[in-house]
Amino acid sequence: MKPSSDPWLERLLAFWLLVWGLFGWLPLIRSVFDGETYEWGTTWFGLQVGGAGVTASLALLAVKVVAVVATLYCLLRRSGPWNWALPLLWTALLTADGLYGIVANPEGFWFHGDTLGIHLNLGYVIPGFNALFFLVALLHGWRSRSATPERLPLDIVNLRWLTGLLVLLPIQFALLRSGTPHGITDQVGVLLTIAQWFLLGAALRRTSGARIAAHAMA
Repeated sequence: MKPSSDPWLERLLAFWLLVWGLFGWLPLIRSVFDGETYEWGTTWFGLQVGGAGVTASLALLAVKVVAVVATLYCLLRRSGPWNWALPLLWTALLTADGLYGIVANPEGFWFHGDTLGIHLNLGYVIPGFNALFFLVALLHGWRSRSATPERLPLDIVNLRWLTGLLVLLPIQFALLRSGTPHGITDQVGVLLTIAQWFLLGAALRRTSGARIAAHAMA
C-alpha cells in the first residue's frame, strides 16, 4: 500500500506553525496599530531584531507571517509536494535556530508579554518542541511522498472565514490605538489579535464543498 498523507499529522503541523507564526503576527499588528508606544524584540540565529512603531525591522516579521501563511495554505490545501516540503523546511530551520539558541544562551529563552503580564522562561521547552515537530514533519513527508497530489481550491466557506478575519482589523486598530498602554483596550485588542491568528487555521481548512469541486474537476 502506498503511503498517504495523514490529516492528524497535518493538523499537528498546522497548530505548531500557528504558534510560531503568532510571534510574528502579534508584534506586526501591534507595531502598526499601536505605533511607537509598542516595543518588540526577537532573535534569529543570534541576530537581535526589534523596534518601536513602524520601522524597517518589521520586514522580518512580515516575511515570517507570509512564510507561515504560505506554508499553512500548502499544508491544509494539499498543494502538491509543497504540502510536506514547506513544513519540513520550516521545522528544520526552527530546530536549528533552537539548538543555536541553547548553545549561544544556555540561561534560557524568555518570553515577555507586558500587556497581559506574562513572563515565561521557556528555556529548553521551545527548542524541544521544535525538534519534536521536525520529527512530525519528517513522518508527514514520508507518508506523503508517494501520495497523489490533491489540490483543493478555496471555496465560499473559506472566503467567508477570511473576510470575517479581515473585518476584525479596524476593530483591532481602534482598540490598540485608543486608551493607555497595557490598559483594558490594549488587552482586549491583544486577545482579539491572538484569536484572529489562530482562526486562520479554520479559515484555510478543507471543506466538503472543496472536496466535491476537486473530484468534479478530476
